Amino acid sequence: MPTFDIFSKRPSRKVGAPVIQQNEVPEHLRVQLRRVFGRAIGLDSERQWNSIRRVLRDEWGVHFLTTAASIGRGYRAAEEVLGALESQTDLPKTLDIIEICMVTIDKVCRDPRWVNCFYENYNDDPFDSGPQDPDDALKECNTRMQEAGLGYRYLMDKGVLVSATSEYEHQENTVSPLRLLHEQEFKGAEEEFLSAHQRYRSEDYSGALAEAVKSLESTLKTICAHKGWNGPIGRGKRKREPNKATLRELVKYVVVDNRLVASRSENFFSGLVKTLEDGAGPLRNQAGGAHGSGETPVKIADYEAAYCLSITGAAIRFLVSAFLDTD
Repeated sequence: MPTFDIFSKRPSRKVGAPVIQQNEVPEHLRVQLRRVFGRAIGLDSERQWNSIRRVLRDEWGVHFLTTAASIGRGYRAAEEVLGALESQTDLPKTLDIIEICMVTIDKVCRDPRWVNCFYENYNDDPFDSGPQDPDDALKECNTRMQEAGLGYRYLMDKGVLVSATSEYEHQENTVSPLRLLHEQEFKGAEEEFLSAHQRYRSEDYSGALAEAVKSLESTLKTICAHKGWNGPIGRGKRKREPNKATLRELVKYVVVDNRLVASRSENFFSGLVKTLEDGAGPLRNQAGGAHGSGETPVKIADYEAAYCLSITGAAIRFLVSAFLDTD
């Protein structure tokens, strides 16, 4: 359902107004989200609302989600969940309701069996627009939250509600590099970078580090192939072709020896090289992703893996963009 740039919205977008806030869900936003959830899930879809209510009751450790539900008899699940959305004062719990409703729209409301049942049982309301497409509903929810200045967004590819900062990092360090790799047909690097994130989500942090740095190496090697930079890399007996070079050797060969970036960016690039050499590579090597881990396996924390994925994604985006700029 489209959103409209009505008069009352426009004054709030004045210069200097706070962009996001993460400690309160405005009342009007709760009503807007309630209306979207009602259209997309269907107020008569008792089975889905029962599932949502059960999860929230179990996780919160309560018998009822609202005081009204505890007093009334035969309270419908939809009324209880949506009532809690409007009345809940605890921010994390309010976000729980928003997230689980959006996950339901994303993961359940796409099932053809559910869609057919929904349309058969939908009560046509002349004052409502009727059943709402899942993609359209999720997009509207994100738009409404952005308009209200609530610093959270739903990521459909991950199926979670995240802070706006996390969304920005996800877009810049995951989606953008993958899009560039795919569009420029860096197939090996694309598969390895995607695998790195899949391993991270599975809590295989050592595997995530190994795949991330492999994707960076593959990016550098693909640039060499496209540019016709065939080496040799290194000195003396250590000279080798790009396909057999280490990450450190590839970084020096591509971005320093072959001047992938303009000289005006040299200082910035020197810092990036140091980050790549001293960050992602050693972390991967010490974890045993590239070599044996030794007698005592090295345990990698999630924040170390997240850091490695972040700088690797930023580096891939930088390198491919520089390659396209000089092609």
